Amino acid sequence: MRKHAIALLLMLLCSLLVAVELSFEVSLDAWARNTAEYPLLLKAGEPMLSYYPVRVLLPFGERYESAEITLQDSRMVNRGIHIEHAQAQQPISLAFAGADTEADPAIYQRDTLYPAKDWEYLGTQYYRGYAIALFNVYPFKYNPVKAELTASNGFEIKINTAFDNKEAERQARFLTPSASTMEQLRSLVANPELSSSYAAFSAHKSKNDTRDIDLSTPHTMIIITGTAVAPWFDEYIAWSNARGINTGIYLVEDIYAAYEGEDNAAKVRNFIIDAYSTWNTTVAPLEYVIMGGDDEIVPERGVFGRVGSTRDNRMPSDLYFSNLDGDWNANGNSIYGEMQDDVDYIPELHIGRFSAETYSEFQNIFRKTRYYVDYSTFSNNKAIFYGEKSE
Repeated sequence: MRKHAIALLLMLLCSLLVAVELSFEVSLDAWARNTAEYPLLLKAGEPMLSYYPVRVLLPFGERYESAEITLQDSRMVNRGIHIEHAQAQQPISLAFAGADTEADPAIYQRDTLYPAKDWEYLGTQYYRGYAIALFNVYPFKYNPVKAELTASNGFEIKINTAFDNKEAERQARFLTPSASTMEQLRSLVANPELSSSYAAFSAHKSKNDTRDIDLSTPHTMIIITGTAVAPWFDEYIAWSNARGINTGIYLVEDIYAAYEGEDNAAKVRNFIIDAYSTWNTTVAPLEYVIMGGDDEIVPERGVFGRVGSTRDNRMPSDLYFSNLDGDWNANGNSIYGEMQDDVDYIPELHIGRFSAETYSEFQNIFRKTRYYVDYSTFSNNKAIFYGEKSE
């Protein structure tokens, strides 16, 4: 009787699993291309060999359980070849030390294939409620001792998932099935046709009717700013609305009073999440957020960043307000955006900041923005990025 019960349980578990199966072709001469489709491995001291990143859309409400990836038709494609190793990252704000990174002897003096693994699962990220499983696949293998390169001309992926009600609720909260979302999704994942499974999301979406800020009118763009400077945005909002971008304005003082959070930045983020999840199925889902002022007017969030040995626990970043799915402080140590935190790196929104304090500074930004949009000049295709040197 016990054996029958165990067999029945296994059959039930198997019936709850869903498999996503996909096949991919690999260009055998792409081993050193360094393109978006075939980027290079850049770990210091190790061979700069191309790999194949894969993004797979998971079915609605399904949680990643396991995967099987099989490389196909591996063959020798090059002999007598030397693949250079990657150098360590060098912060441009520091003087160059002058010491090159040495090749890792554990790899370059070993008669075996690199990388040793065929693939790795990097995690699941979310774009506007759509769950995307991320993999790196390694169809190219290098033996530095024999100076030989092998390659597989394709691979097959089988992903096993299981339905999870909490996962379905999480996805339904952020799901935005708009035309712009679908267009972006087609460029993000290998299997956009699976988006049809997300039609069931409405049965798992809960409503929040306890807010103190009126969100009954959806906006494609919102501006978050302070009471004192809000009137300065009137002309800009009228111009934006005239261009067909439904634009609204919200005050930080109202947000601080209406929303909970460990600090004012968290309260602003919670408001944005609320607005986004309230309007995501309307005719005007939220797409753009403008932080209307310097951090003296609208708070910023300092996050973790590291380049080589340079580390910063308070690097200002507005991605905190656009990447809405994850928890930027999952471990509770108040260092936001660490690798061990539950950060989702795919933004739901376009975020920008009018970094100004005075009336003349705001007017200068408004003027330049309107000119950039209204007039097509050679400078529209040029950009200069400035950054503050971290001490």
